[in-house]
Amino acid sequence: MQDEPKVTIVGGGLSAIYAFWGCIDAGYKPHQVQVLHNTISTPAGAVFMYSTPIPWPHKKVTSVLLGTCDGYSENQWDDIRPTSAHKRFRDGAINSVTEKLYLPEELLITLWGMIPRKAEVPMMNDSDFHSLKKKRDAVICTFSNPQQMQDRRTQGFLSSFPVYSNRSDNQDYVVLYNGLKSVPWVRQTVTPGWIHTEYAHLTSQEAILRYEHDRGNRNGKFTMAPDLHPDCPPVDWADRREGNLFRVGRFACYIPGYLSHQARGDTAKFLAKL
Repeated sequence: MQDEPKVTIVGGGLSAIYAFWGCIDAGYKPHQVQVLHNTISTPAGAVFMYSTPIPWPHKKVTSVLLGTCDGYSENQWDDIRPTSAHKRFRDGAINSVTEKLYLPEELLITLWGMIPRKAEVPMMNDSDFHSLKKKRDAVICTFSNPQQMQDRRTQGFLSSFPVYSNRSDNQDYVVLYNGLKSVPWVRQTVTPGWIHTEYAHLTSQEAILRYEHDRGNRNGKFTMAPDLHPDCPPVDWADRREGNLFRVGRFACYIPGYLSHQARGDTAKFLAKL
């Protein structure tokens, strides 16, 4: 019979996978790490991985800026704020960049299969976490403290943006950032077989469906994806820690530029300081 795990990760997304590898980096053996999830989450729209814990063939993804970075910010937030477009295109100094990225749809089955101890459990409450913390060296949680979530939602820093996904015959990997007022969407990601079109967070579903139908996209899928305002105040490292429980991931740290692979380094750093 296996010994009790030493670290439990709670979450079923990319951050949980990277947190597992952070535990390995910190010296834990795979069987000493447990992953508990309510469900395995699939990101809405197109998502790329900037780092992979195992060797894997990359894809060349080209990002293109239409118009200006400030125009992109205005289209998305009705205001000019530093955004991912300002960083990626160096405040408009360049209008395209090609990166080597990885596809979650290719990697996730393999990566989840490399975690030996994982289980689906009901949604956990405070009592469950309190009990778990007493049994483990550490608990790594990939979602927000409920009060921190409520505070940022009330302040307007946490919202959702609509995504319209439709089938396509293309074979490219291209991300278009829209800084033109004449185009109603904000960002469009083209991958083989799919086009994922993101709209500003206050755009109504009726307006999106009308526009997409008018341009011939009548059989697409409409979803909502979480997003953070560029001015969202991050959670300090100390406030992400609750005893031996630590929170990782964009929507636990509330850092707009946080990428899932950063959960690996954060986890390893936290465990090293225990």
